[in-house]
Amino acid sequence: MDELREKKFTRLFEIFDANQNGHLDMNDAVLIMDNFREEFGWREGGENDRKFRGAFLKIWTKLFREADINHDRKVSKEEFLVYYEKVTSNDIAFYAYLKPFMDELFPAIDENNNGILSKDNYCSFYRACNNSDEDAELAFHEMDANKDGYISHLEFYTMFYQFHMNSNPKHASRHFFGRCA
Repeated sequence: MDELREKKFTRLFEIFDANQNGHLDMNDAVLIMDNFREEFGWREGGENDRKFRGAFLKIWTKLFREADINHDRKVSKEEFLVYYEKVTSNDIAFYAYLKPFMDELFPAIDENNNGILSKDNYCSFYRACNNSDEDAELAFHEMDANKDGYISHLEFYTMFYQFHMNSNPKHASRHFFGRCA
């Protein structure tokens, strides 16, 4: 794994380690799902909350099934990076492991079900990943490739794919989940 991708995946690990205890477990999943519900203003147990939790738990369960190499019911940063190297090793792995999450994530945060994210929707997603309002604004402008003031499903998907697969340190996708060093 090249240095940039390792930095990006380390940033993703830090986001997933919501309680900042150095490993991933179910407590982190609950905190993340609650953070998204609060950031988006979803009613607890409401349709959007249920949609997001269903999508997130699918990827979280798959991550744990594959990444928890020593079966201690937690995923260390090292285990996470090994897993992410595997699931981003080629397009086939990406489409098998990560694209299904994207296919469920976007509709969960597309509150209007219109195939586009408003600036508010995207910034809520970004803040839910424990990023600042200022960084959310900057990221929105980087992600809005055609500068129409919205992020389409295609723009979001393209940046999600490029975040995982691209090693260009200047590509806008490098900050998909937050500023990485």
